[in-house]
Amino acid sequence: MIQYLTKLEELRTRLLKCTKHLTTQQINYIPPGFKNNIIWNIGHELAVSDDILYGNIESMKPQYPFDITKFKKGSKPEQIVDTDTVASIKEAFGATVPNFLRLMSQASLAHPELQYDKVVRRIISNASLSFLIFHEEMHIQVVDRMLLLL
Repeated sequence: MIQYLTKLEELRTRLLKCTKHLTTQQINYIPPGFKNNIIWNIGHELAVSDDILYGNIESMKPQYPFDITKFKKGSKPEQIVDTDTVASIKEAFGATVPNFLRLMSQASLAHPELQYDKVVRRIISNASLSFLIFHEEMHIQVVDRMLLLL
């Protein structure tokens, strides 16, 4: 499990670094031939990872100061995402792995009779984490292509 979360954090760190210099206008731009923009892709990756990581513990799913449902599957950008919301999305995106690991640690402490790996396996499978990495890489490739068109 840790190797998947390490990979997820590496991918997200790379994406945040690649988009750090973008203006609000650039991150909201939908290039010709695309249906979404860069911030939608980042928000979508966040929404999907939350659904996968917290699928078995819905009550622990993070709450955000923005509407995460605007980034769910089947949605599309309907308005410009303002600078403060872009910053909030990026912050939540970068904090996913540390927050999830903290939650897993707390769950393990709450159930000392179980080994850490057993607690985590009850919450999420390696297959789910593997899909999450696949999904993340797919959207990063889309963002990489978008960056070339800015």
